[in-house]
Amino acid sequence: MSNETEIDLKEILKLFNKRSPSSLSLKDIVPEANLDKKTLSSKFKNAGDIMEALYLDFMEKLTKVISVDSLAIKGPELFAEMIYNTMMVRYEYRFLAREFESIMNNNPRMRKHYTSNRIKAKQSLLSVFNVWRNMGYLEEEEHFGTYEDMVVRLEMLLEYWPVAADINIKKGGKNKIITYHRVITNTLFPYLTQKGKSILTEAMQKFN
Repeated sequence: MSNETEIDLKEILKLFNKRSPSSLSLKDIVPEANLDKKTLSSKFKNAGDIMEALYLDFMEKLTKVISVDSLAIKGPELFAEMIYNTMMVRYEYRFLAREFESIMNNNPRMRKHYTSNRIKAKQSLLSVFNVWRNMGYLEEEEHFGTYEDMVVRLEMLLEYWPVAADINIKKGGKNKIITYHRVITNTLFPYLTQKGKSILTEAMQKFN
């Protein structure tokens, strides 16, 4: 994607975060983009194509703020920071959380891409937890599937928190992130050893 298109997508992203993309035509989008209708139409057939382009940008940014190898080495200290950075990206593209079901049902290609990445992310985080147990950060599972269930809870919270935040907190994107960052990060807390809890508690101080 060219730099010119990226600039246009940023403007369109602002529109999508305000209004439902499914209700918009290219004619509605043109005034928000730095392109005329002919140029925009040559790049995208409809709003759905733009949503897909924004989704791919979103996934690229998300990949840049997540480092599984670093998370495995640094432990809970990096967990708090990584969750925060992930939330920043998710809030920037918050229309995806709001429109998630519709997007996945109407675009098989995006659904396949999302499902593939979701499975990889889940497997990666479970492998991190195995490392953390060996390093003394994480307790042993009380029963089979404990940590797999926790990963699913984290996934749900991370994907949908922007919707809850926009409903429950009227002003301040940063304030929304700080508030829900604590909620999401604390999902991990009960499963940590005392050593892990101390590290995470200290790491959370800079986000208060």
